[in-house]
Amino acid sequence: MFSEKLRFNYLNSGGFKNKNDFKSVKLESLIKKGKAGGTPKSSIGRYYKGNIPFLSISDMTMQGKYITFTSKKITKEAINDSSAWIIPKNSLLYSIYASIGFVSINKIDLSTSQAIFGIILKDNVNIDYIYYYLTYFKRFVHKFIETGTQGNLNKNILYNFIIKIPNSIEEQEKIASFLSLIDKKIDLTQNQITEMEKFKKGLLQQMFVYLILYISIFLILLFFKIILNKLEYYFIFHLFKVLEITDKGAYDLIDIILM
Repeated sequence: MFSEKLRFNYLNSGGFKNKNDFKSVKLESLIKKGKAGGTPKSSIGRYYKGNIPFLSISDMTMQGKYITFTSKKITKEAINDSSAWIIPKNSLLYSIYASIGFVSINKIDLSTSQAIFGIILKDNVNIDYIYYYLTYFKRFVHKFIETGTQGNLNKNILYNFIIKIPNSIEEQEKIASFLSLIDKKIDLTQNQITEMEKFKKGLLQQMFVYLILYISIFLILLFFKIILNKLEYYFIFHLFKVLEITDKGAYDLIDIILM
């Protein structure tokens, strides 16, 4: 399936070659800096007339793994007057309110609402590996939400996530590269599906256009046939009237002629 073959030194046909190649650590131990964002007061319009990208969860769900733009922008004043902060590019973004567990990597410097936790990883941690691990971990996040809450996480809960990670940065990179390759294959296949759906839609539209055209032509021809038949009937009838043939005789002759 894949032209590029990747092998990891901890894998063989029987599973892990050496389980000591992995370690289980708290997410906190992998983080250089982590902080939730903040939302400037929406009642102050000038806050939202700046050039600093301001990320929302809808931006994350729309763009997926990589964030390259935001639907809103704010000013430096808005940053200073709120708990928002500038998250440098190539950091992790993790949603902690309402729609929890979404993960992205920002490719631009940006700020976020309080619903998103920004994470700057330590230098010996591969960001793509942690992205994929947290994406996988999303299925278990509901276990960390207290019953009766609105479905939110906080810094303490997030920092206590247990992450299984290779000791070697090289192995982290290999795994992340392999998963990225799968993502590219998925994207390529999805694009092909999208193009085929467009092609199918175009064919269906053409089919219905031609079908409507054929039906219209048929109805027009049928209409003219009916009109011509009536005209033919009318002229023959009056011809026989001129020839002084009785009405009954005219109808009988017409029926014979038009059979």
